[in-house]
Amino acid sequence: MKIAILLFAALGLSAQTVDLKSLDLLESKAKTDGVTTVNLPSLSVRHFEFDRAGVYSESDLNAIRGQVKGSGWSKMVQVKEKGGGEITEVYVHGAGGKVTGVLVLAAEPRELTVVNLLGPLDLEKLKGLKDILPK
Repeated sequence: MKIAILLFAALGLSAQTVDLKSLDLLESKAKTDGVTTVNLPSLSVRHFEFDRAGVYSESDLNAIRGQVKGSGWSKMVQVKEKGGGEITEVYVHGAGGKVTGVLVLAAEPRELTVVNLLGPLDLEKLKGLKDILPK
C-alpha cells in the first residue's frame, strides 16, 4: 500500500502537460458527430482494498467530508446500504452557475475509493465518455 502511495506521489511530481492539439485534425475523420474531449485541471483517484473490515474508520471518512463542507460544495447524493455495509456520497462544487468540482466517496467494509475532479466541467461532455470508455 505504501509503495502505491509513493508511486502516485512520484507520478504527480514528474507529470507534465501533453499538447494534444495535433489530434484536432482527426475530428473530421472520426465516426462520431464530434470529438468527446474532457480537459480537467485535476483528476485524483485513490482506491484501497483491505484484507479485513475495520481498517479505516468513520473518522477517516469524516476527514474527507470536512474538506468539502461549505465553500461552495454541496452533497448531491448519499446512498447507504441497509446494515451500514456500503456508503456512496457525491459532492459537487459550483461557482458562477457552473460545476467546478466533483468528489465521489465510495466506502465498503473492505474497500475505499475517493475520486476528485477539479476544474470547469462540461457535464454533457462527461456523459459522452460512457460511449468511449472500456466496459
